[in-house]
Amino acid sequence: MDNTFIIWIIPWPEILIAFGFCVIGSIISAALPLSKLSRISVVENISNIEF
Repeated sequence: MDNTFIIWIIPWPEILIAFGFCVIGSIISAALPLSKLSRISVVENISNIEF
């Protein structure tokens, strides 16, 4: 009989690094459009829409 065991090791540092990159990427991708949106007048742009 062959007693072979598989040991599962969860790579916590790599998971946390990947999570950090995802959070930073999300913040950056949301901050760029928000900075553009803060510079325009929403009311004027809505009134310029033609139906």
